[in-house]
Amino acid sequence: MAGLFDICSHTSEKPVYSYSIITVDADKSLSWMHDRMPAILDGEDEIQKWLNYEEFPLNNALTLIKPKSCLAWHPVATEVGNTRIQLPHLIERIELGKPKSCAASSNLMMSWLGKRKPNDTGATDDDLVKKEKKL
Repeated sequence: MAGLFDICSHTSEKPVYSYSIITVDADKSLSWMHDRMPAILDGEDEIQKWLNYEEFPLNNALTLIKPKSCLAWHPVATEVGNTRIQLPHLIERIELGKPKSCAASSNLMMSWLGKRKPNDTGATDDDLVKKEKKL
């Protein structure tokens, strides 16, 4: 990705490092998902030209900043949108429409609910619900 950086060291304190990622209009292959995308430096040659800012003229560097179709995408878990969750498996491809697996606590609850015991009269909870509906 293309970006800008700076090191602010004109104070007596420790230097401050800062950077910005440059964005461009999204390539038509990704524009359905979002209207912007990062400026991509495609290949070692473009990266070296960008980083060699003292020798590579600014006008030439600007020609590198344009939408590119070198990105691929795949569906991921919705938890990706939660910045508090930082788990490596969240970037793995998921199958759309495939039912999510239940958490261990959900499985425990479903197991508990499935073990309906008869009450003192020998009727199950389902029998009592049916009886209440008749009333």
